[in-house]
Amino acid sequence: MKVLLIAYKDNANVGYTLAQCLKSVGVDAVCVSFMSLRLYKEQAKKYKGLSEINKLAKQANIIIFMHSRYTKTGVEDKYNKTKGVLVFHGGSDYRLYYESINKLFRSRDVNISLVQTLDLWGLNGAGTEIWFLPPTDTEKFKPIYKKHFDKKIIAHYPSNNRKGTEVFEQILDKLSKDATTKDLFIYEKGNKVSHEENLMRLQLCDIYLESFHPYSVYKKQSKICGEWGMSALEAAALGKVVVTNFFSHERYEQEYGKHAIQIANSYDEIETQLRKLILMSDEEFLALQKSSRQWVLDQHSYTVVGKRLLDIFNTYFKHIKWEDI
Repeated sequence: MKVLLIAYKDNANVGYTLAQCLKSVGVDAVCVSFMSLRLYKEQAKKYKGLSEINKLAKQANIIIFMHSRYTKTGVEDKYNKTKGVLVFHGGSDYRLYYESINKLFRSRDVNISLVQTLDLWGLNGAGTEIWFLPPTDTEKFKPIYKKHFDKKIIAHYPSNNRKGTEVFEQILDKLSKDATTKDLFIYEKGNKVSHEENLMRLQLCDIYLESFHPYSVYKKQSKICGEWGMSALEAAALGKVVVTNFFSHERYEQEYGKHAIQIANSYDEIETQLRKLILMSDEEFLALQKSSRQWVLDQHSYTVVGKRLLDIFNTYFKHIKWEDI
């Protein structure tokens, strides 16, 4: 089996990591992108032109278009006949322009959609939808459980201005003036940096505040957003206790299993979770750190996600002969 992932700009390096997942279970996979990413050391190969895409597409059994962007491949007549074709939706482009995007992919006979977050679920014209959450590299991201200071370090490193930073800081300011918690934690915040630099600073924290973004900021939708992202996975893989919004947790437990997210879907829940974690004994806190790491190993490691992708291919493209390019 050969799999080609095609990105315009591989947001959060997801296409590249999916290719690595497939490689971890013995599949020949490559991700290519029209634009390179400044923040990542390892990333999708930048393709030179449509002729290169056409050559790769001819050789592939499975083609996945990343982040709702279609690229002409030159093998459109083979879609879903001798090739399995899917699209991955996971960002603002799809949230804003889903009607035209779904219409475009339907016209190209691409009817299988991998949907990253449930606020993007059920949008008109998506075809067959599969809830598909991303992986993280549990071999590269090793856990660090040792406390670096007597006080717990609470970190928040937002990638954009829609992560609920003001709310987190209001609550932390309140806790910094509370006699029971004020001397027990340090708050660290930083601007967007390279992926490698971000991992280095994540290693030094104990608690990671990822996101509080419960409602869509887009006028076109009134859906609840409120889902965790890649930084939550990476922090958990490093053994950090993650506090973030997670409105789909009940469905997650049904489809994926148990998780280690410290759910904070409201102002009061954020304060309650942080107060509990700040006052928690070292022994209890260490157990939570280890459960964070184990959750990622069990549900979001490269091998686990690679097998999940293979199951999808084998379920929806049974008619395709892998040896018949």
